[in-house]
Amino acid sequence: MSRESVNREIVASAYDALVSQDDDAFLDPLAPDIEWIVPGPPDHPATGTHHGKDALLKMFGRFGTVAELLHIEIEQVVGDGDVIVVLGRERWRVRESGREFETIWSNAVLVEDGLISRVTVCADTHDEMAAYAGR
Repeated sequence: MSRESVNREIVASAYDALVSQDDDAFLDPLAPDIEWIVPGPPDHPATGTHHGKDALLKMFGRFGTVAELLHIEIEQVVGDGDVIVVLGRERWRVRESGREFETIWSNAVLVEDGLISRVTVCADTHDEMAAYAGR
């Protein structure tokens, strides 16, 4: 199997675990010092650069306190060498207001030495931020 195929499989397995909410299987292929980058507005619960698995779990935990995940779908996993791109969508419900929103996203995932070392998130947060604001 080519390096690209192996890297795609590593990433696909991690995201399958994310979809099934299997934290251990999700965290296993992540480098201990993973860097998870989420650009966005400062009042978004996930915005920032998160270093390490513990910080990543805290970020997901913060997000879970404000919104409930209703659906997550991985649409495509494509790659070229050490960089794999994951395309997906999610549907959430804001816990405080009950408003729902959908987010379409892509993640650029870097695989080094068989471990996911960096994820850069690109997501449209317009509808999400409007749902948080009650609009």
